[in-house]
Amino acid sequence: MMSRSSCAAVGVSLILLFGACEGAPAVATCPASCASPEAQAIVDAVAKEHPEVVRLTVHGKPTGCDKYCAIASTIAAKVCNVSDPEDLEAMSTGKTVVLDEVGTIDVTVPVLKVGPQCTATVGVTFKANAEMRREEFVAMGTAIAKVVEDKMRAIKK
Repeated sequence: MMSRSSCAAVGVSLILLFGACEGAPAVATCPASCASPEAQAIVDAVAKEHPEVVRLTVHGKPTGCDKYCAIASTIAAKVCNVSDPEDLEAMSTGKTVVLDEVGTIDVTVPVLKVGPQCTATVGVTFKANAEMRREEFVAMGTAIAKVVEDKMRAIKK
């Protein structure tokens, strides 16, 4: 039998998981107009320079969309999907979120800070490697996200 605190933790997790989608299907999408050709060109160029990256995705809130979503990704099927909880967490806290997934390590870095709020994230996913420590993946992911951020800022000028 679960304790009250365990039930509460499960409830909060479910709210965080499904709250962003507000009753949407398992893979919720934003309008097709959420895709950013400029961000996509940056993602493609940066990914080409980093073969160690298995997925590179930028999340943000496009003009005219009421949700945060993937605006560019090396995985075409991810583009226009509503952002995952770790993306929203990184934006709201301004802190990098690291997820150990099956066979991969996903480093989600908040970027494009406007005032106190980050307005986007860069998700950098690496194939797990027993020779590298978690901190090394975080450092590499942060450096790659910084390159993406700098290129995105340059196109906005």
